[in-house]
Amino acid sequence: MGSASKTTSSNSAPTYQPRGRVGRNVAERRDVLGELGNKVLALLSKGNLAAVEQILDNPCTKTKATKAFYHSIMHACSKHDSNIKLVPWVADQMEKRGLKANIVTFNCMIGSCMKEQNTEMARQLWDKMYDSGLKPNRITYNIMISAAAKSGYPTDAEKWLARMVQDDIKPCTVSYSAVIHAFAKLGHTDSVELWFARMEEAGEAPDAVVFNSVINSCAKAGQLGKAEQWVQRMIEAGFRPDAKTYNCLTHAACGRSNDSELAGLWRGKLMTSGLGPDAITFSTLIASCAKAGKIDIACEWLREMESHGIEPNTTCYNCILRACSMHGAIKKAMHFWSLLNSKCQGPNTESYNYMIATFLQAGEPHMAVEWSLRMPKAGLHP
Repeated sequence: MGSASKTTSSNSAPTYQPRGRVGRNVAERRDVLGELGNKVLALLSKGNLAAVEQILDNPCTKTKATKAFYHSIMHACSKHDSNIKLVPWVADQMEKRGLKANIVTFNCMIGSCMKEQNTEMARQLWDKMYDSGLKPNRITYNIMISAAAKSGYPTDAEKWLARMVQDDIKPCTVSYSAVIHAFAKLGHTDSVELWFARMEEAGEAPDAVVFNSVINSCAKAGQLGKAEQWVQRMIEAGFRPDAKTYNCLTHAACGRSNDSELAGLWRGKLMTSGLGPDAITFSTLIASCAKAGKIDIACEWLREMESHGIEPNTTCYNCILRACSMHGAIKKAMHFWSLLNSKCQGPNTESYNYMIATFLQAGEPHMAVEWSLRMPKAGLHP
C-alpha cells in the first residue's frame, strides 16, 4: 500500500491522501473516510480522544461508522508514526460499538505492532486472533515475514514463511522477496540462492528488485564472479541492469582486495549503459581507493562526483582523510578538512580520529594531542 500524507488548507481540516502505488482498495478507503474520517484523524493527531468518542457516539455518525470506516482509520493511523499507537485504541472503539473484529482488524493491529518492533504485543494479538476463531491469511503472514526481515532477522522470516506453508497458504512474490532481501543484506549468498530457487519452483516470478538483491548479496560476500553470473541471469530473464545493479558490482569489485581499478571498470560500464552514476557509485569508489591508500585516485573520484552535481557527504571526506592518515599526508588532510567544514554537514568523531592518526603517522604527536583536545570543544567524544 502507498503511504499516506497529510495536507492542509486555510479553510479546511487536514485530509489524508495516499501516495505511491494507489490502487482500487486505497481509493475505496479514501472514499470511506470522507469528511467524517478526516475529521476523526485530525482529532486523533491532536490527541483529542474524548472528542473522537463523542463523534462516534453521535446517532448521526453511527450509520456512517461502518467496520470498513474503522479499518480505514486504523490503516491511516498506521501510516503516521505519531498515530500508530492509536490503532489498538481505534479497534477497541469499534468493538465497543458492537462491531466485531475480523481478520482485517487483526492485520491492522498486528501490522502496527510490528512497525513499532513490538513483537511481544504482536504475538499476543496473534493468539487473541486464534482465540476469536479467526485464522491468519496471506496478508497476516506477509506482515510477520516482512517485519522480521526488516528487523534483520532472516531466520525468523523464513520460519514464518514455513509456517505459512504449513497452514496451506500459498506464499506469493512478496513473501519470498522479503526473505531473500533479509538474507541479502547480510551477504548470506547460499540462503539467498536457496530461497530464489524455491521462489521459482513455486511458480513465483522474480522481478528486477529480487535479482538486484541476489547480486547485492554476492557483492557483500565479495563474490564478484558470482555477481556477474547473476547479472547475466537477470538479462536472460528480460530485465535490464540498472544503476543499483552496477553499484552492487562496483561494491563487489571493491571487496576483492580493494580492487579500485576493477571498480572503476564497472563504473565505466554504468556510464556506457546510458545510466548516470549516483552518490552510492562515487562513495563506493572513493572508499575503495581510500582503503587501498590511493589518495590521488580517491581525490579524482571526489572531483568527478562534484562535476556530476553530487555533493560529497562527511563519509566521502572521511574516506579521503583515512587515506591521508595511512601516509601521514598532513597538507592534504588539512585541505580536505577545510572542505569538510565548508561544504557539508561538518566533521564527526571519525573525522577527528583520522586527523589525529595523520599527525601520529607523520611523527608529530604534539599535534595529535592538540587535535584530540579539539574534539570535546566541538561537542564530540573520542
